[in-house]
Amino acid sequence: MRTIIGLLAIVSIVLVNYITNAQHQNTNDGEVSVSIRIEGPENTLLESMILTRPKKITTASGGTHMCDGTNNNASLIPGPTMTSTLDIASERDDFTWDAYVYFEKKNNFSFQN
Repeated sequence: MRTIIGLLAIVSIVLVNYITNAQHQNTNDGEVSVSIRIEGPENTLLESMILTRPKKITTASGGTHMCDGTNNNASLIPGPTMTSTLDIASERDDFTWDAYVYFEKKNNFSFQN
């Protein structure tokens, strides 16, 4: 099992596909197909398509929070986020990651190296 602590790798998730084509790719349960790419210090750790969705996420440092893009009702439309996509990828591809909640008011996870 690979471990990404504090997101030692840089996560680059191409959500442009989601933003521009979500109405065409959304399934009935809010899942969307997006590209995910995780870069390590010297090479690409993961690059693939993934079916992502809003979900509750639990991290060792940050606890459990809903990751659905609404940011404590700042947005009315829930959808997948970078963090929910990372979490789904970690479950599928057997790696771990950690983050803490940086801005509790907006319910956002924050990553640090």
